[in-house]
Amino acid sequence: MNGLVSYSDDSQSDGEARHDIGTKHRAGQSPDRGKAMNAKPQIIKRRSVPPKTTARAHQPDEPPIEHNNEAKTSRGSAEIPPAVPQDELAEIRALLHPPDIPGLSDWGIPPPSAATCDPNLEAKITQFRSLKRDPVQPKHFNDALMASRAFRNPHIYAKLVEFVGADERATNIPPTVWNPTDLRTEWYADQIDAMAVRARSPLFLFIAVTLLLIGGYVSYPSNPVYPDLASSRFFDPEVAEPNANILLVSAFFPLAKSKHSLEEYEAWFTHFLQPIETDLYFYCPPDVVPLIQRMRGNKPIIIDTTYHDPQDVPPLKEYHDIYQEMHAWDKEKSYHGPGLYAVWNAKPYFLERGLALAESKNGVKYDYAFWQDAGGMRDPHTLKRWPNAKRVVSAFGAASRSSGTPEDELIFFPWWWTPKKEFWTWKESDGPMDDTIAEGSFFGGRHKAIHDYATTYYAYHDKWLAQGLFVGKDQMLMNSLVTLFPRHFFGVLLYDWEWPDRSSVGESEKVNSPLGACGSTWFYYQWWMADADEREHTADLWLGSGARDIDKQHDRPKGSIRCRDTYLIMADDLLRRSFGKVWWAPRTSLSWGQKYT
Repeated sequence: MNGLVSYSDDSQSDGEARHDIGTKHRAGQSPDRGKAMNAKPQIIKRRSVPPKTTARAHQPDEPPIEHNNEAKTSRGSAEIPPAVPQDELAEIRALLHPPDIPGLSDWGIPPPSAATCDPNLEAKITQFRSLKRDPVQPKHFNDALMASRAFRNPHIYAKLVEFVGADERATNIPPTVWNPTDLRTEWYADQIDAMAVRARSPLFLFIAVTLLLIGGYVSYPSNPVYPDLASSRFFDPEVAEPNANILLVSAFFPLAKSKHSLEEYEAWFTHFLQPIETDLYFYCPPDVVPLIQRMRGNKPIIIDTTYHDPQDVPPLKEYHDIYQEMHAWDKEKSYHGPGLYAVWNAKPYFLERGLALAESKNGVKYDYAFWQDAGGMRDPHTLKRWPNAKRVVSAFGAASRSSGTPEDELIFFPWWWTPKKEFWTWKESDGPMDDTIAEGSFFGGRHKAIHDYATTYYAYHDKWLAQGLFVGKDQMLMNSLVTLFPRHFFGVLLYDWEWPDRSSVGESEKVNSPLGACGSTWFYYQWWMADADEREHTADLWLGSGARDIDKQHDRPKGSIRCRDTYLIMADDLLRRSFGKVWWAPRTSLSWGQKYT
């Protein structure tokens, strides 16, 4: 083997040049909390006794609307009988029916779907209709419910839905016409109202024009508002260890063009394959199997030799020739190649497919799965059961509570840096974002999030490649997805110069980040995802035996340069640090989890 691919070092070296420490601002004080609202007086409502119900005939869902064009008679005419009052429900339906447009029938209503309805859902709907329209018992089902005292409970609706068992949002309409599970934040009434207020505000127009003139060079406020530390520093030592199963997925494919030798990889494998005890699913060609088995020993692993070349994976196999052509478009073609593009772009597929196969072969249902670069653990450490289940469960729970995004729609990324301000005006049509925001060494989440992320990743990979754009570097695609769909991503940022608990020592031989001496800065997430005891032992290892003497020499408190914890940052917050608080995500032509066709 002439050389081996580095799964993270190329991208790492590109990003590490952005250490402009002197230009970073110190964090200010968080703004005062708003005053609590005055307590409202208690109001007691008494319900009137409902009248005894009687059976009524079924009212059709869409009654015909009759238009009476006859002239009205005078009041004095006694020959016209008094008009019969129209049913109130029919009047409401008539008001809700849109006005007719000549030549168009049922305008504004999606065409009926030709897809077959799910049999289980159809059976539940049939059961509901039989209850509502029982020919044996002509009494309307709603009248029977209203006659029951239990129905006066406002929570009875949930019980009725649970009894029938039908999903309220289920539909056989194609998702391209209507997807009830993909409701964007800006579609809700409060957001629409807020946008309308901003649009009417002259001050907002002035700010928007100013921001456009300065071309996106909008700094994040000098006094950033940090999340509540009690929720963001979420690790609670009193919480019991969760019973969560975690899977790691990785791969190793020798390539002709590589920056690292086999000996370097063997040295790095001693920090990954040997000490980490978490279940591992590993892709490699057959000739590498003896090396992986020897390094892994008796630790749990499944080795998959299906692919001799990463470009043979289903999402990439039709692009062999195009990847060869794409090499000419690469600004770093001297040390990149088509094989390396394939390794990088195969990661989402490897993670999703490896998770499914590991569950089948191990007979285990995994709660979380993460991709970890095979050569991504390069420093000595004391980690074993990594990532720590308690840390993972707490992180995803805190991110979901903070953002409002369900846990199974969140992907964890380690953040390397805030984006360049020049990308404030970036949009989908500009192609993959060439910056270093998310690290590609480690990412993952729950089953649904992994599936949706892989689907979206390859959708934009195919879309941009069809437009003749360079898609060989995974970080460029990751940055783009983070910017287009920020509500689905969160992570931790080591170079957070605005974090209130940052180190006051400054950068030195040992202190290489705002959070102290944390080993190799690109891999801070590994320490952050570890068990509390293992983090402490690894921090001791990084400090060395003379750390306390150095603190005494400089008259500093004990642990001044010790690696420290930090809080979670949602992608929205990270992007607005560079783009400003008025930034919002660009429009997308594809939805999250939608395939490109």
